[in-house]
Amino acid sequence: MLKILAFLFIVVPLAEIVVLVEVGSFVGVAGTLGLVVVTALAGAFLVRQQGLASVRQIHTALSRGELPTRAFYHAGFLLLAGALLLTPGFLTDTLGFLCLIPPVREQLGQWLIRHWLGAVMTGQGSASIQDSIEGNFREVDGQSDPDLTGRLDKRD
Repeated sequence: MLKILAFLFIVVPLAEIVVLVEVGSFVGVAGTLGLVVVTALAGAFLVRQQGLASVRQIHTALSRGELPTRAFYHAGFLLLAGALLLTPGFLTDTLGFLCLIPPVREQLGQWLIRHWLGAVMTGQGSASIQDSIEGNFREVDGQSDPDLTGRLDKRD
């Protein structure tokens, strides 16, 4: 997890700065700032459009009594696309625009479902042996202990 955070907060911004400087050397500062603003505005418009369509799909599926799994992960990727497109930089904009392409969202969603379900089904999730509590119990049919008041802490 620490490696992922270091990548997100150190490597990605440094890479964005390098790309911004390189683009700035070709089109100038004003051109670079203009491109960053235009991609953010275009991305916000596209995310809004596709987001509303995704909300309609979720509503339609729920009204039919279906679980809108596909629409949920499409909406999640649209949220990610919006965050990436509003982050200044061309690398994040590229990833954001990729998340706006429905077949890309579909493939990413299917991969995440396989990866997440595979980890859960095979027991390779985040739970560990320290999360287990061993103990003994016994069932007493029809008997109640008058000494138990429902409290775990019996201090008088």
